[in-house]
Amino acid sequence: MNRKTLGEKHPDYATSLSNQALLYEAMGDLAKAEPLHRQVLGIRKSILGDQHPDYAISLNNLAAICTLTGKTEEAEPLFRQALDINRAVYGEKHPIYAVCLNNLAGFYNTQGHLEKAETLWRQSLEIKGQALGKAHPGYATGLSNLAILCETRGDSQGAETLYRQALEIFRVALGETHPQYAIGLENLGRIHAARGEYALAEPLFRQSVAITREHVAQTAATQSERQQFLMMLENRSTLTLYVSLAVSSGI
Repeated sequence: MNRKTLGEKHPDYATSLSNQALLYEAMGDLAKAEPLHRQVLGIRKSILGDQHPDYAISLNNLAAICTLTGKTEEAEPLFRQALDINRAVYGEKHPIYAVCLNNLAGFYNTQGHLEKAETLWRQSLEIKGQALGKAHPGYATGLSNLAILCETRGDSQGAETLYRQALEIFRVALGETHPQYAIGLENLGRIHAARGEYALAEPLFRQSVAITREHVAQTAATQSERQQFLMMLENRSTLTLYVSLAVSSGI
């Protein structure tokens, strides 16, 4: 409808394409998501310019896809360009700038640059705490990111504390059937499983699997078989961890 009524060079058409790309990405269908993100980037640059915040959104989206598909040399400059645009537009105390810091930190974490990642994640968390409050899901995501670093460095207790804080925020803010709450359960369960605390880990994994299965089942009604398969692959980690736990513990 937007293409017919507004044309393919209109911001609303670009937004529709971007939403479709993000949906494909959530389904795990990166092959369909990437060309759409590139198309949106081109449209926004031509009609809004390369200093507009919507153009920065597209840079971030494309950078995330490049990271997932192994195009890391392309991803970093895209993340940095988006960060520079949002710093100029919003300033360094805005939650959107914090999201950009978070994205670049996540990229550095995947590349093993932990000190760079920690610096940016802590900066992002501080901004979110001030701008959004410490009961916001965005703040909980920041806590989870720092917990991942603790895990990587072998600080199991530090990771558990942060994961528990994040899980409680997700529970209150989003509810106990939200996919983000399921991820929080999985994170905490993984900590217990790594310590051999199987009796503590099992109910967390079981609840996470139940939420994830329900989410996948609800989404499958509107997907092709290929998309259903890709989404199941995208969410397989939770079930894999649960099965591994069962094998290790004899549950």
